[in-house]
Amino acid sequence: AANIDQVLIVIAPLPAPQPNLIDRYLVAAEAMPTRPVLVVNKNDLLQRDGQLAEAMDALLAIYPALGYRMIHTSNCAGGLRELRANSRRQSEPHRAHAA
Repeated sequence: AANIDQVLIVIAPLPAPQPNLIDRYLVAAEAMPTRPVLVVNKNDLLQRDGQLAEAMDALLAIYPALGYRMIHTSNCAGGLRELRANSRRQSEPHRAHAA
């Protein structure tokens, strides 16, 4: 595809995301002239379940430390504003699901 500025890698707490798959998407995105962004969807589930939130925090903690941007979203909680604002600034983002 031409003129892709970023790759959105969509992760949800359920079903449990696969760390190897997230890493593979990141490696593929880094091989292109794009910026990968991790999108944690269904954030409302994390707000309701502390154990699930801790597991996701542990899984994803390394990515911001490596410089990857993360956006937390939830359609139920009206949290798509940041994602929409991010997408408006980019040309045709490619989305991938890492479950």
